[in-house]
Amino acid sequence: KAMISLIPKPTPAEFVELGSGWGQFANQLASLYPNTKVIGYERSVLPFLVSKLLYRRNNLDFHFVDFWQCTFPQGSVLFSYLYPEGMKKLSANTQSHQGWLISNTFSLPDHTPMKKLQLKDRFRSNVYLYKLPVEEGV
Repeated sequence: KAMISLIPKPTPAEFVELGSGWGQFANQLASLYPNTKVIGYERSVLPFLVSKLLYRRNNLDFHFVDFWQCTFPQGSVLFSYLYPEGMKKLSANTQSHQGWLISNTFSLPDHTPMKKLQLKDRFRSNVYLYKLPVEEGV
């Protein structure tokens, strides 16, 4: 819910989930935003196949791909729930991306988010919204 609440207005034409796993979040996005294209990138074969078979919507597609090697659609919102080293790598991989990043729990190192929500879970997790590309220290 927190990640969805940070989606910029007006709604961008495409959403990309980086590491879509079993597909539940991408499917939820596709259901809530039927006029927005939703792409899930997954590099583990079993979760990818389950997602592809289980969730079928006109605006939803899953790709079996290593998203570190991808160029993201310009103007899209990227969603991530990565680990600290993955966020460092993502920061470098999004330097030419014009759009947004919504990240669950892990921040982009050395960058200040446009918005930050603190969840009421037991870990007091944060969800971050970034405008891309971000400049160092901004």
